[in-house]
Amino acid sequence: MPDIIDLAQDRADEIVQDKVAVLQAELQGPGSIDGFCEDCGALIPEKRRIAAPWATKCVPCKEADESGKGKRR
Repeated sequence: MPDIIDLAQDRADEIVQDKVAVLQAELQGPGSIDGFCEDCGALIPEKRRIAAPWATKCVPCKEADESGKGKRR
């Protein structure tokens, strides 16, 4: 069972990864991300890609990551 420090580190890593993804998307410009979820391979809906152009995961996979039920690398 992970302790509180492991959980905090995992969350900090997720925040950094999200920020890096935002910066990369901004540098590459609109339409640069292929539109498919990096976890499950499903097409990320257009509304999500417009609202969050840096998104690399579909909503279910992102929610699973945030709830701690996502795939571990």
